[in-house]
Amino acid sequence: MPKRLFTILWCCALILLILFFPNTALASASSAISSWLSVVLPSLLPFCIATSLLEECGAVALFARWLQPITTKIFGFSGAFSYAFLASCLSGYPMGAKITSEIYANGQLSQAEASKMINCTSTSGPMYLVGAVAIGMLGDASLAKYLLIPHYLSAALLAILVGRRFRKTCPQSAAALARPDLSQPISFGEALSHSVAKGLDSMLAVGGFMVIYAVFAQGLLCALQAILPAESESTRQLLSLGLGALEMTTGCIHSNILPLPQRILYLCGITSFGGFCIQSQTAALCAKSKLPIRGLFWHKTLQGLLCVLFAGILMLAMPIQNAGTPCRFPSASAYLPMSIFLAVCALFCLLLSRRKRRSRG
Repeated sequence: MPKRLFTILWCCALILLILFFPNTALASASSAISSWLSVVLPSLLPFCIATSLLEECGAVALFARWLQPITTKIFGFSGAFSYAFLASCLSGYPMGAKITSEIYANGQLSQAEASKMINCTSTSGPMYLVGAVAIGMLGDASLAKYLLIPHYLSAALLAILVGRRFRKTCPQSAAALARPDLSQPISFGEALSHSVAKGLDSMLAVGGFMVIYAVFAQGLLCALQAILPAESESTRQLLSLGLGALEMTTGCIHSNILPLPQRILYLCGITSFGGFCIQSQTAALCAKSKLPIRGLFWHKTLQGLLCVLFAGILMLAMPIQNAGTPCRFPSASAYLPMSIFLAVCALFCLLLSRRKRRSRG
């Protein structure tokens, strides 16, 4: 009942925001659709179809068995993890969740391992970090290394820690991987048709989530700005950064109010956390295979913190060159926006935990 009430209240709030701020809703929906068409769809759809086609042919299970000795030794997971993790790193959100849930649905992963793998195969893609963020928002492709290296380093480190702990608690499951059934003949045309249909279905769901969360975040920002007095411009700007916890791209766009070093720290944190839009996409994809989600919020929050830490160390080791002048390592005040962002995340987490306790009770 509390979960249903929360959903009803959220839907009512979304409808009211659209009615009160129709121009903002139209602009944010158009921006989300444009981002989906120009970045998400070209980068994810071909890879999505290709991976689905490999699964139809049984090749994924073969690759997983070949990579299992290496993957188990380094990460503690079975060989399927290396395939899902690599696909997530190449294509971005939510490709890792899609592949992991489909492998689980095919019976090649246990529920315990698949639930852990979902958290560890949730990364952004280089096309988004380099093309959309570094070039499109920062205007400098050379800054991509401050986004890419911390992002994938934090993801790999957490995967190693989670995988090794998983291997100690579930050693049988980590080593188990079903052999593919290659005895049944398969038509290439039929397999390709199924792969295209599944890929388009997944991409439409991703686009829908992007539009809904973008409209809600921008509408909520307009509502808060209307409530706040006109002179509190700094408060409005910080609120716009905090709304990145809802929709990642919204936070990235509003980060232009920050100086460059602080902006990079914020972008590292928000792209690694992903926002509730990405986490909702992950939950929706896993719901199709009835795969439970456990600890995704905490995992992504910790990944965001580690990414910010690694980005700060990287900027200390390799100072940013901005128009010929090296940018100094951020002072303590540079972490104020990230602290506000984490406070917003903690507030959401507190509300969610209370709702779960009530539902269990």
